[in-house]
Amino acid sequence: MAEALKLVCEPKACFNCACYGWEQPVENNSIQQCAKCKMVMYCSRQCQKEHWEKVHKHHCRFIAKLKVLPKSVHHQATCSDCKEEANISQLEMCKPDNPVLGCPMAIVDMNFGFGPPVPLGEMTGKFITKAEATVALMLRILLKMKNIKHTAWVNNTKLSDELFSTLVKARGNCWLRAYMLTKAGPNLVKAVGFAVGIPEIENLIEINDKLLALVKFKEDNEFRPWETLKILASLLLTIPLEQDGNEGLPGISEDILKIRVSASQFNSLWEQILETLSGRLVPFLTLVEVLCGGQLTQKCYGCLEDCAVKDLDMIGRVDHDLDVRLGQGPVLLFGSVKAVICGSPHCLKQCKAKIYKYDLDLVNLYVKIVYERSLSRCDFCGLAGTSGSSAHRCSRCLTKVYCGEECRDQDWVVHKEVCREGEVDRKRKGGQ
Repeated sequence: MAEALKLVCEPKACFNCACYGWEQPVENNSIQQCAKCKMVMYCSRQCQKEHWEKVHKHHCRFIAKLKVLPKSVHHQATCSDCKEEANISQLEMCKPDNPVLGCPMAIVDMNFGFGPPVPLGEMTGKFITKAEATVALMLRILLKMKNIKHTAWVNNTKLSDELFSTLVKARGNCWLRAYMLTKAGPNLVKAVGFAVGIPEIENLIEINDKLLALVKFKEDNEFRPWETLKILASLLLTIPLEQDGNEGLPGISEDILKIRVSASQFNSLWEQILETLSGRLVPFLTLVEVLCGGQLTQKCYGCLEDCAVKDLDMIGRVDHDLDVRLGQGPVLLFGSVKAVICGSPHCLKQCKAKIYKYDLDLVNLYVKIVYERSLSRCDFCGLAGTSGSSAHRCSRCLTKVYCGEECRDQDWVVHKEVCREGEVDRKRKGGQ
């Protein structure tokens, strides 16, 4: 799926082939643009017809700017974020102790050369996926950091501008590579995750962190916007795994399962973080409390004594002062696992390496599970099959797999129009 989605960015790539994980044609001479919007491309009449019925007919006229989708254009007069900002003076907005977040849509050109195929979350109050909502929130926090002249912004303004631009591009990629590609459901969640460009965002944040470490920067503002931004980036990093690994974990010990963060738990916590940050920053410890499950008082993983969590480490992120912070008080370690270390030398020595290894073991297993289940991912509902199970394949064209007869029958309404024997090998899939 990831490789297929990357191909959509190329000058010529079939959107429908990318949607179903089919190989792109070796020769792209056959690929043609949609005559109306000039954005979406197909390798054949069959791909064009199928994608039109399932996805593109709902978007084409809006992408082509022949019609404007309701609430797909930002208007300051009706944007709730802009209205709240208008009630506060610019001088007040630039104070570090003012938690209100500005609206970047008012100052950033979001014209990507096509009409948005979905309503804007800023205008409706509801984003289609948590990933896009997270990117939009990160933009607002960066804008706040710029306005208050936060050290993490002014220490290297060129790098900060690059991170901001990368997030703007990520927002556009959500529309281009995801919403134009597939319909709502698990496949859309994955498509947005791959479209956001997480590695590039992570790399810029890590570079800035290293530069901040050189000047011995320590964020002492109670809102800690830079640390808040890194929490959101870490949540994005987990996207490729969020739909998988919920069950069937062979070889995982009871010790790991006790502190494992399941997919449903992760998604719930992610939604709570977004809701907590709705419109304004909150004290950093409030976010830590959310990730703790609503209570800062937790038992230390090592000594089992109650302790009040004071800080957070998002596992998997390079943190240059982690050892110092771990020694200063109870810290929540959060990733594929969740555990608290009280900060005593004994617990640090006994537990830190073990928790990190548990997290790595789970991540490696998840990667394996994601791959195995992708082989039997249903082409209608988008849900992954159980590891080791066989998918039901269309017996005529051999290009589609389904999780069961119900999905097969529902997809037949459209699939019967394009299903044919002797389909090209690059589109054929395994299955029963």
